[in-house]
This record gives sequence, structure tokens and C-alpha cells, in this order.
Amino acid sequence: MVFHLQTNQDVVVDIKYQTYGCGAAIAAGSVLTTLVKNRPIDDCLAITSDQLIQAMDGIPDDKIHCASLAIEALHDGLRNITQ
Repeated sequence: MVFHLQTNQDVVVDIKYQTYGCGAAIAAGSVLTTLVKNRPIDDCLAITSDQLIQAMDGIPDDKIHCASLAIEALHDGLRNITQ
């Protein structure tokens, strides 16, 4: 999963993602984009996989890794911006 981020003054003003995976991975990326858009980078870095799962109204236990994948990809992208 890869996130494409546009920021302005430490706020994520636009976000898109690309992924190749199952429906849960696609859903995790999509929901995460709605959680992140128009929020400060520091707030976005604080989002956890548990918060993402809650925003998705839960996912099957065997798909929990999809939420973790999305969070890790987002945090990596945001860290690249802030460095």
C-alpha cells in the first residue's frame, strides 16, 4: 500500500492511495483517507490500527493485518514528509 499525500503547513490537504490486495486492504486504505484528510500531520501520526478498525466498524480477525498495513504505510509516508 502506498499513500500519495499533499500537505500545506503541516496539514494533509489531499490523500490518495494505491494497493493491491483483498477487500479489507482496499477498505482500510479508503477509510484511512477519510480519517486523515484535512488533519494536522501530528494527529495523523497518532492514528492507530485499533482506531482504524473501529472506524471500519470492525473487520474479521484474519484481516487485522490489513489495518496495520494501512497505518504503517501512512506513517511511513508522513515521516518522509516531515524529515
